[in-house]
Amino acid sequence: MEKAFISGAALLGDVTETERLWLYRLSFEEMELLCMPGGGAALEKKLGLLVSHREEHPEGFFRRYIAAGKSAGKEGRWFRLWEMVLKEENRRIGGILFKGPPDQAGRVEIGYGLDEPYRGRGFAREGVAALVCRTLQQPEVLAVLAKIGHKNFASQRVAQSVGMSLARWEGFLQCWEILAPGKTGDLGEKAQAFGAIELSPKDYDVR
Repeated sequence: MEKAFISGAALLGDVTETERLWLYRLSFEEMELLCMPGGGAALEKKLGLLVSHREEHPEGFFRRYIAAGKSAGKEGRWFRLWEMVLKEENRRIGGILFKGPPDQAGRVEIGYGLDEPYRGRGFAREGVAALVCRTLQQPEVLAVLAKIGHKNFASQRVAQSVGMSLARWEGFLQCWEILAPGKTGDLGEKAQAFGAIELSPKDYDVR
């Protein structure tokens, strides 16, 4: 059964559905709950989800994004956390976050994390693929990138599985990147030189 919060969020473009997941973009007010003791449980009750008492991020982590997003005007949507909700269990299992709006080259950075009991089952790939596909269709976006630690093999596999290619290194970080299909520009030429791969919406079951 569809959740009540899903209907309203869909009208605002704040929800994406895949085969097994709801991806729900939190408001800044909802993100602020995650900065408070017991805030995760309060958020789950608000959204009608299973109360899991999962460990939340340190307060400073979300505070930075909330402050940046609120001061960014229309671009604030790029700082809002996407929660991954497993339909079968009605449970939050992870999150996906863009690290700000596209830069001058049209590149936007994505980060993602999954609760340990749900790793290795394709949920991260499913959620990240859906949002990468959605984001590459935005007119201002030419590419999505992920900066991943050189020993974080699980996140590297997720990046590769959604069509990203290793474009370059920044110190100990690997920069994985994927181009928007059919778009051109300086970034496109540079990324093609690194062998970046284009992603088509038809490659994934995204509803």
